[in-house]
Amino acid sequence: GGPSLEPLEVVLQEHTAGEGTAVPEQLRRSLEQIALRLTRENWLLFYESIAVEAQLRARALAHHFRAAWFTKSLPSVRSLLDLEAELLHLPIFSGSGDRASASRAVAQSPKKRRRSGSLPAASGLGAEEEERCLREFLRMWEEHEAWSVALEEHVGPLDLEVSRERTNNLQRGRAHTPYASDLCRLAFRNFAICEGRLFFALALALYGLIGRLFDDMPDANVGTFAMGVEAQQRGARNLELLESLQTMARTYCIPDDALALQRSTQQEYRYYLLEPLQRACSRLLIEGGDRGDGAGADDEDDA
Repeated sequence: GGPSLEPLEVVLQEHTAGEGTAVPEQLRRSLEQIALRLTRENWLLFYESIAVEAQLRARALAHHFRAAWFTKSLPSVRSLLDLEAELLHLPIFSGSGDRASASRAVAQSPKKRRRSGSLPAASGLGAEEEERCLREFLRMWEEHEAWSVALEEHVGPLDLEVSRERTNNLQRGRAHTPYASDLCRLAFRNFAICEGRLFFALALALYGLIGRLFDDMPDANVGTFAMGVEAQQRGARNLELLESLQTMARTYCIPDDALALQRSTQQEYRYYLLEPLQRACSRLLIEGGDRGDGAGADDEDDA
C-alpha cells in the first residue's frame, strides 16, 4: 500500500474572521520555505500582499456588522464632535478621589445621557441588542487576532526584512513598516473598527454598556449591585465583556504606519475607545485597570 496521509480536519464556522485549522507538522517546514523564497524574491511585494489580505478580511467583517447593526436605524451621532459630547457625559470623568462625590456624579449621569440622547441607546439599538452586537464584534475581533498570531509563526524571514527596513529608514522618528502581526492588527483597526458609521455605533454601544454598569453599581464595587440576582448576573457578564474589550483594545493601540496611504487612526481610537475602556475598568475595580484610577489612562501607550 501507499504512504498513509495524516487526515486534515477542517471545521467551518459561520462568519468567521480567522481559520481554526491547525497546520499539520509535515507542512510547517514547507510553509517556512515558501515564506523564505517569497521574501528573497521580493519581500515588499510579499509584505503588501499580506496587507491587502488583512484589509479584505477587515472590510468583509465591517460589511457584516454594518448589515447587523444598521437594520433598524442609523446611529444618531455622525460626527466626532457629537461623539465627544456623549463621551464626556459618562460618569468615568467624575472626580476619582471622593467616593461620595463619585456616587453623586454616577447618580446624575443617567439624566445627562437622557438629554444627550444615548438612552435607551443612541446607536439605534436596545440595550440587550447592543450587548449582543458587542459580544459578536468581540468574538470576530478575537478570531482576527488569533489569525494574526498564527500568521506570525510562518513569516519570520519577512519580519527580519521589516526589521532591517525600520533600522535603515528612520523616517525622523515616526513609526513605519509594522511587523506582520501588527500589520494585520492595523488593518483591522483602520478598516473594521474606525470605519465610518460603524465606529460611531461601536463607540456608542460601548458608552451605553459603561453607563449601565455604573447605574447598576453606584458604589463602583464589583459584586455590589443595586438590583436583584438576575441583574447581578447580567452585570457580571457585562463586566467580563468590558474587561475583554479593554484587553483587545490595548493590543490594537499600535502606532500608525507613517508610510502607508491609509489615514491615521491611533489618536481617535485611543481617545474615543481605549481611554474610556481603561477609565471604566479602573473605576469599576476590574483587575487589569491602570493604577486604580483614571489618571493612568491618559498616559498609556504614549511611547
